[in-house]
Amino acid sequence: MLMRKIVYIFLATESIDTPLLEACSLHSSLVEPIGEQELLLDLSSFNRIGDVLTLLVGTVSSLVKGKAGIGIAVSPLLARLAVQRRTFTVEARSSCRSFPRQDIDIIQVIPGRESLFMSTLPLAEFTPLSPRECKLLKRLGYTQVGDLVDLGPARLKQLLKRDASMLWHNIRGRDYSPVRGLYPPERLGYSLSWEEECKDYTQLRLILKAASRELGQLLEQRHAGCHHVEMHLEISEGKSLVTERQLSSACHDSSRLMMILEGLMSDMITIPVSGLRVFLKDLKPVEMRSQDLFTLRFTYQEEAKQQKRAASMEQLLQRFPGRIGLGINIERREKILLFWDPWRFSPEGWQK
Repeated sequence: MLMRKIVYIFLATESIDTPLLEACSLHSSLVEPIGEQELLLDLSSFNRIGDVLTLLVGTVSSLVKGKAGIGIAVSPLLARLAVQRRTFTVEARSSCRSFPRQDIDIIQVIPGRESLFMSTLPLAEFTPLSPRECKLLKRLGYTQVGDLVDLGPARLKQLLKRDASMLWHNIRGRDYSPVRGLYPPERLGYSLSWEEECKDYTQLRLILKAASRELGQLLEQRHAGCHHVEMHLEISEGKSLVTERQLSSACHDSSRLMMILEGLMSDMITIPVSGLRVFLKDLKPVEMRSQDLFTLRFTYQEEAKQQKRAASMEQLLQRFPGRIGLGINIERREKILLFWDPWRFSPEGWQK
């Protein structure tokens, strides 16, 4: 399985600007700005990120004048908590490394020691919990995240009055949230990895559905459609399979994107997959056209039929590329044959 390598950058006194985003996009195709002072990068495609981190730290130090923090971990949550953690006990220091450089604090959570890092974290610094929930748990005698491990998801749900399944994974140092590629604005990206390789089509379809829903919402927010879809499937030994498709018309909704992703994966469902990356490229704004009300009565029914046929054919072509052929229109064929077949002319027309 390919281990995730997530980098979190936090600027304490400045806001993230375009030069920093452009510099980060040179090292990763998945750059996700969060607010004005936070940034996520996915460097999982690199086997070793030492050289990339050296270049990245040099870029941050040259572009940022104030203090900054860089967290490195296997998930976005751990990388963020490593930078924002205020107190490091002896046990906490055994689960992470620190590389201070001028005004930049670089902290890495050692792979394999995520649960140890989380167990010593104070509840007040555990961001998945709200301030109200922290007060409630402190009244019950819980002070650290490690104290919640013995409760279990059912007891947490009973205490917090909400679904605690994802919170239970976070308490044990697991975070499956994806890193989205939001920069540059001409493309969108989505990256997700899981612990064990999977070749169950039902489970993979749920993952594709989540990816299409997330990317569809981003397209809707930008009022844009994509003309090119690219998928990277991570397989064993750090290798990946790349499939892509150029679209005849812009895709701007999650349902159609789901069909396209299913078509791209249909030929490889027998191969165990440990990760997924989806990129939407060639984004263009969606143009809105108003209906001509004066001709609506005469053209609506025929236009609706044509649009329905075109949409159905487009869905079939995207779902089964290269497997569907268009039939011959008989009336059109007869019209073309009239130009050169003399037997199709009437006798009156032949005498003239």
